[in-house]
This record gives sequence, C-alpha cells and structure tokens, in this order.
Amino acid sequence: MKTVLIIEDNEDNMELCKMVLDGKFNVISAFNGNDGLEQIRSKKPDVVLLDLSLPGINGIDIAKRAKASEETKHIPLIALTAHGMEKDKELAINAGCSEFVEKPFEIKHLIDVINKHISTNSER
Repeated sequence: MKTVLIIEDNEDNMELCKMVLDGKFNVISAFNGNDGLEQIRSKKPDVVLLDLSLPGINGIDIAKRAKASEETKHIPLIALTAHGMEKDKELAINAGCSEFVEKPFEIKHLIDVINKHISTNSER
C-alpha cells in the first residue's frame, strides 16, 4: 500500500483527510511544518498533501526544501489549501508542488490526484 503524508495543522481537516484516505493508502501525518519536513526526509512517502499555512515552517518553504534535496525531490507534493487565489497557486507551483487542490475538496478528485501522482512517481 502506498504511503500518503498529510501535513495539516487543523484537526478537523486532518481527520477528514484521514477518513477519506484510510484503507486506500497508508496514511501518516504531521501537524506542523517542522515535523512534516522531518517526515518527508525520514519516511519518504509516495506523495505529500501539504497545507500552505502551517506553524513552524510554512508549506511553501517545505516544498522548496523538499525539492532542493536529492533524497526527496522526486516526492510529489500536492498543495491542499484554503488559499485559492491565483497568486497562491503560482507560489505553490513555483515552490515545487505538482498540483494545487482547494479546500473544500471533492473526495473523488482528491483521490484521483493522489493516484495520478503516485502512478507518475512509480514510473521514475
């Protein structure tokens, strides 16, 4: 089973994501940017769902750091955020996120996006 790391500081959003993904993926989680970046480095998940507004290191900085490392640059990062303005999307994509999904999200769409990036990542 493929592993999805959710980096999200809002408990309700975290629980919703876990509920939606449970059984389909091995789900691990982090509630702040520092722990999230450490888990990217240590666990090397197949994909990361990344909130942009986090305590500690924000999602944009996490993306930049993960993509700057040879060990983690291949891991797809999916920005999962309530920040839906075009400039937020550009910032996330320019920082290294592969995709941008706005909250609230459609369950099927989120799962399709995860599967697309896991599939693309396994071809490498």
